[in-house]
Amino acid sequence: MRLTTSTRVPCVGALLAGWICLMPCGADAQELQDAVIIGREFTIFSDTLQEERTVLVRVPSLRGDGDARYPVLVLLDGKAWQFHQITAIVLHYETFGRIPGLIVVGIPSTDRVRDLTPPRRHSDSDQWIEGGGGADRFMAFIGDELMPYIDAHFPTTPYRVLVGGSFGGLFTLHTLATRPEIFDAYLAISPSVWWDDGAAVERIEELFQRSDSLDVDLYVTLANEAATATGSVFGDDVSGMFRGFNELIDLLETQAPAGTSWRYHALPHKIHDMTYFESTYLGLDALFSDWRYPPELVPQGMDGLEVFVASRAEKYGTKRTAPTGWTWFGHQPRFGDPIEDALRFLNGAVSGESNDPGAYAWLATMFEDHDRLEEALANYEIAARLAEGADRPADHGFKEDVVRLQRLVGRR
Repeated sequence: MRLTTSTRVPCVGALLAGWICLMPCGADAQELQDAVIIGREFTIFSDTLQEERTVLVRVPSLRGDGDARYPVLVLLDGKAWQFHQITAIVLHYETFGRIPGLIVVGIPSTDRVRDLTPPRRHSDSDQWIEGGGGADRFMAFIGDELMPYIDAHFPTTPYRVLVGGSFGGLFTLHTLATRPEIFDAYLAISPSVWWDDGAAVERIEELFQRSDSLDVDLYVTLANEAATATGSVFGDDVSGMFRGFNELIDLLETQAPAGTSWRYHALPHKIHDMTYFESTYLGLDALFSDWRYPPELVPQGMDGLEVFVASRAEKYGTKRTAPTGWTWFGHQPRFGDPIEDALRFLNGAVSGESNDPGAYAWLATMFEDHDRLEEALANYEIAARLAEGADRPADHGFKEDVVRLQRLVGRR
C-alpha cells in the first residue's frame, strides 16, 4: 500500500495541497490563507483492491490536548459533502461534551454495488442489479490496510465506529456479521436488507448462534421506504426492505448474545435519501450515551466521579478527564459543606488533565465567590489559555476575567 497527497481542487469547498477547506472556487491567496481547515485528503493504493482509493481524514483540534488520542469513526460513501455533514455533527457534539473527540475517516465510493454488497447466497436474487459481491475484499482493505495505516499516522485509540447508509448500511451489518472485531460500534442507516433475499440477517443470526457474548453497540434506522419507492426502480413493492428490517429487529430481541447493546429508530417522516444526517445525529448521541456523566451519580460525589471517569477512559482509550457538564453539579447544595465539598467536587473536574475551559472557569467562579482571589485568577488564566481559538461564544470572555482579577488582586 502506498500513499500520496492529493493536490486537486474541486468546487465543493476547496482542497488545497491535500487540505479540505471551506472555501469557494477561485479563492484568492488571502482567502486561502484564512480558510477553515476541516481535514486532509490522501490517495492510497490498495494491494487488496488493486486500485487507488481516496481517503478523507479529520482530526479534532480540541483545546489544550496536544497529546490526546481519539476513537475513530469510519464513514462509508464519504464523499466531500457527506464528510462535511458528518464532521459538522461530530464537532457539534464534541464542543458540548456529548461525545469524545473523534477522528473521522471518509472513504468515497468508486463502485458502490461492487464494494458494499456481500457475495450472493441466493443465485436468483436481485437479477436487476448487475455486479456486486465485493464486500469482503473491501472489508479487507478497511480492516487490514487502511486502519493500520490510520493507527500508525494519526493519534488514535483502539475504539472504532462504522457508519454507512443504504448499501453502506448493508455493508455495516455484513461487517458486524463476518468480522465484528474490526469495529466496536455500528451505525446502519436504512440498510438495504432486501439484498440477496435478506442474507444479511441470516449472517447476523449465524454470528449470534456461534457467540456466547458479543461486546458491540449497534444502532439501526429505517426511513419511510414506501414513500421512497414511489416512482423508483422498486415500483410500489418494498416488502423485502420491511421484511428484512423486521426480521433483524426480531432477531436482536430474541437472540442477541450477552453484551450486545442495540437500538433502532424508525424515521417515518424521512424518505430514504434524507435519513443520513438525522440518523447520524441520533445514532452518535445514542452510541456515546455513556460518555456523559449521569445525574444519578451526583450524590456519590467524588467516589462516583472517579469510577465513572475510569470506566469511560478504559472503554474508549481516552484520557482520564472529567466530563463536560458535571462542574455544574458542584454548584448545587447537595453536600454537607456547601463550600468545601463543592470546591472539592469542582477540583475533581479539572483533575486528569481536563481540556475544558469551562471547568476551570466554574472553579475560578467558586473561588472568587468566596474571596479566594489568587486561586480564582490562576484558574481563569488556565481557562483563557485553553479557550484560545474556541468556537463556543461562552468561552470568549475569560481574558477579560483575567484582567479583572488581576486588578482585584493588585488592590490587596
